[in-house]
Amino acid sequence: MIKSTLIEILKSSSKKELRDIRRWLESPAHNFREDVRLLFDYITGKLDAADDHFFEKEVAWHAVFPGESFDDDRMRQVMYFLLKSVESCLAWLEHSSDEVSVRLSLASLYRGRQLDKPFRSAMESAKKSLESSGLRDSNYFLEKFYLEQEQYFQMAGAKRGVDLNLNQVAEDLDLAYLTNKLRLACRMKSHEAVFKNANYDWAFIPPLLGLVDDKSLLHIPAIAVYYFGYKALDDRSNPTHFDALEKIIFSSVDLFPVGEQREIYLLAINYCIGRMNTGNREFARRAFELFRRGFENNAFLENGILSRFTFANAFAAALLCKEFDWIEKFIEKHENHLEEKHRHSVVQFHQARLLFEKGDFDKAQRLLLQFDYDDLLLNFVAKTMLLKIYYQSESLNAFESLLESMRTYLQRKDFLDANRKAVYKNFLSLCRKLMHLNPFSKVQVEKFREQVQNTNPLTEREWLLKQVEKK
Repeated sequence: MIKSTLIEILKSSSKKELRDIRRWLESPAHNFREDVRLLFDYITGKLDAADDHFFEKEVAWHAVFPGESFDDDRMRQVMYFLLKSVESCLAWLEHSSDEVSVRLSLASLYRGRQLDKPFRSAMESAKKSLESSGLRDSNYFLEKFYLEQEQYFQMAGAKRGVDLNLNQVAEDLDLAYLTNKLRLACRMKSHEAVFKNANYDWAFIPPLLGLVDDKSLLHIPAIAVYYFGYKALDDRSNPTHFDALEKIIFSSVDLFPVGEQREIYLLAINYCIGRMNTGNREFARRAFELFRRGFENNAFLENGILSRFTFANAFAAALLCKEFDWIEKFIEKHENHLEEKHRHSVVQFHQARLLFEKGDFDKAQRLLLQFDYDDLLLNFVAKTMLLKIYYQSESLNAFESLLESMRTYLQRKDFLDANRKAVYKNFLSLCRKLMHLNPFSKVQVEKFREQVQNTNPLTEREWLLKQVEKK
């Protein structure tokens, strides 16, 4: 039972959901078995326990059936009925949370029974709920299509020879399809940028983009945001598409539900990160502004959890912009939103980065020497910081030793994509040349400066140039 679907679902449920499930089980309409209620009470009473021993079937059996001999078949049956009841309750909770869907189901029911007045009332309520939500995402057009289609069924069945709403049905279906297809195309483009072997069929996309242009549909934010998002990802060197995407986000992101806001923000931010990785520092400020606004809207929290990767990217963008005060408040506000198993290491690493950028090398070095994390990339970034500290504090023996170990590590480990690996190879190569640079030779210094300026990809260009200026 420890690894059963039942335990997994109940552990993932909120306190409110558990209360709703308990009430569900108390209703004879949904459950008439006392042993099912007893098992639920036993499991939920042990969810906070650190020892999974409580979820062993025999242990649970004696709590539910005290004094009776263990019967595996009977225990499995009770677990099965409890699982089905839990799933039914969660499905009902999910469905009932969408007022439009509930009213639409009722309208369909009333239409089938030819109850005209209740039908009209349910339809009116559904339309009012849809329009008053304030959302104008792809789901808005899809639900609008279902409502218009239900209206068509009622009109077509009433009498012949009346005007029908088929134009509106078709338009809403087209808009629902366009928004969803373009959103999916953006996901595919983003995935393709990371996994070069991805093999996607793009045959439908150019005609759809042309249709958006021909029908002048860019005034619809749900279409425009993914139209320009796709265009930006498809032609990363041309910033005009990203400019349009950014403008729509800043003006219209509130028209989307929070989950989709997160996807839209990350779509734009990942474009910025791609440009930053090629040395274009202008996009650090733009990424930071997207992060800042997204966090103000709580768009990056998912079930109260903040991804450590989003945390790191937001921190990096703010650091490049020297937004130290924002960073300190950001860490304080969001460290407890990180997953507990990663929280200490992630916060420690980013505090070290902040101390380094503020010039407090001693404190930063102490934190970095304690740092040990199973994320190989994060460990490599930590070593890069140590390398810079050693150089700037003139600990050249430590600098040379770490430089060589990092070079060897990079050759042996295949934990980076090709572009990021090239970034670090270029940096380590230039660090070695920096170490042997004759500061009294203007020719050598100028040659090195030119190499730094012309090397791509390179994310530590500014730091390397500063070291040359000190020569």
